[in-house]
Amino acid sequence: MTHVFTYDAPVTTYASVFNGPNTGGASVSVFGLNFAAEDTTATVIVDGVTRCLSTSWSSFTTLSCSIPEGYGTVRLSATVMAQVGTLKNAFTFDAPVMTLLMRANIAVTSDGTVTVNGYNFATVDRTPALYLGSTLCGTTSWSTNTIVACHVQSRGVGLAHHVLMSDTDTTSTASGVFTYDAPTVTQTAYLTAPNAGGISVTMNGFDFGLLDHTVTAQLGFTVCGTSSWTSGTTVKCISAQGAGQALSMTMSVGSLVGRQKHAYTYAAPEVTDIAGENGATSGSALVTITGQNFGLADTTPTTRLGSTICATSRWTSSTAIQCIVTLGSGAVLTAAVTVAKQIGTRIKSFSYDSPVVTTSDQPNGAASGATSVTILGSNFGMEDFTPTLMIGFTTCSTTIWGSNTQMLCGSRAGHSPVQTVTATVSGQAGTSVGRFSYDAPSITASFSTNSPLVAEW
Repeated sequence: MTHVFTYDAPVTTYASVFNGPNTGGASVSVFGLNFAAEDTTATVIVDGVTRCLSTSWSSFTTLSCSIPEGYGTVRLSATVMAQVGTLKNAFTFDAPVMTLLMRANIAVTSDGTVTVNGYNFATVDRTPALYLGSTLCGTTSWSTNTIVACHVQSRGVGLAHHVLMSDTDTTSTASGVFTYDAPTVTQTAYLTAPNAGGISVTMNGFDFGLLDHTVTAQLGFTVCGTSSWTSGTTVKCISAQGAGQALSMTMSVGSLVGRQKHAYTYAAPEVTDIAGENGATSGSALVTITGQNFGLADTTPTTRLGSTICATSRWTSSTAIQCIVTLGSGAVLTAAVTVAKQIGTRIKSFSYDSPVVTTSDQPNGAASGATSVTILGSNFGMEDFTPTLMIGFTTCSTTIWGSNTQMLCGSRAGHSPVQTVTATVSGQAGTSVGRFSYDAPSITASFSTNSPLVAEW
């Protein structure tokens, strides 16, 4: 009678080591029951296919196994006298680890190969899949346990992408290691535009992406009203309101930024008129400068009359700026408006009030000159603008500015009972008639004290 009695089959309960390299060689003790009371040449098989490199019987409850090469999570089966005991999910081979990309970036618009270095990539070609970000490599080539190559055909955009390697059993990820080339802006189809915006500006270049990505374009520090992707080399921007010259054009695609310097200019301000064309030399007059392209928002403009900056400049609209005049002097001065480093001017726009001579403290002086004469009046300047004084047609030997209402003249030699006094400040002259006279001649002696009563002929 045969096959009438059977010993209990081996039972595997756990393994002493749960993971190891996929090149094999890990020493694992398999524990359980019914491994026989003596060495019966038991074997341990990995995943039902591959025998351990070596198996040794230790006791009724213990077998030792040297794990062969493999991958994934496997079961271990103990075979004793043709009876098998299996422990599922008993051992896991180490997952692949990526350590280095031999090419960490690639152009958006060209094919290329990215080589991934690491370990535990498997000892045989298991046709792994590689992803650059969410983009599957066109083809993947396994070379060794430490090298896998990705041939890029389907392209993307962006920076700091993860790289994912996957097969049927294992997955490995390296974060933030791969970047597509940043966009490059090479030229624009519209270089100057009104600061009111609303102009369609075409930005040309490359690496803008091969699909419609969410792009953001800006002119200087101002984001475009809308930005639309057209192709891998063209993006259109509807300009927003702004101001400035030689601004950079910037485009962001997938968090990568491309920039072209000195590419775009808003129209410069233009001064067309000025309300309040003259004011006192003491300043404080309110002048309204009108024109266009002063900006659609307050860009902190500055205004200038001649070479003097206004005490305050207040933007009121894109066509008007108010200036509080500071002290000064001069006639037909140029009005200038500066908005975002751009200047608009209008010549012969403003004049300070001309000097006015009212009186002098010395109405007369010696014909020999050297008389100190104080000239009184107004608009002589709130500071010394190097004025000149004239008595008649003769310039004073010295002119000393004292205040907006007073100057001192050192007279030169002259004659005539009635002289005009002229004060000139920054090219503006004020004249008053009859403010100074030279002393009349006087006879003090003669060379003959008597003469004949009858003339001799």
